[in-house]
Amino acid sequence: MSLLEKITLNEQLANIGIEVYRMKRWENDPRYFEASFSRALDLLMRIIELNKNKSGALKELVRLKTLLIDAYTGGKEFDTKLDDLLKYFDYFINKRLFYKYK
Repeated sequence: MSLLEKITLNEQLANIGIEVYRMKRWENDPRYFEASFSRALDLLMRIIELNKNKSGALKELVRLKTLLIDAYTGGKEFDTKLDDLLKYFDYFINKRLFYKYK
């Protein structure tokens, strides 16, 4: 059992959110921006695989993948911006931090 399988979906999404924050931080450095995107997408793909039998979660995760790729490509299809994704991930990151330091 991998570490990713041992944590909750909320914690998994928080991990992706941290990579999206790194993408935002490195927007002007293509090498680091690409590396952060690659890690975020890899995590998301593994989480999708882990949740393939949970239809509600799967739908949201697949939508999230679409939006992550759209933000990476400059919002060409859905006008998704990294700031939009950061707002989404803030909930999961804050929840993770709250319970970690409670």
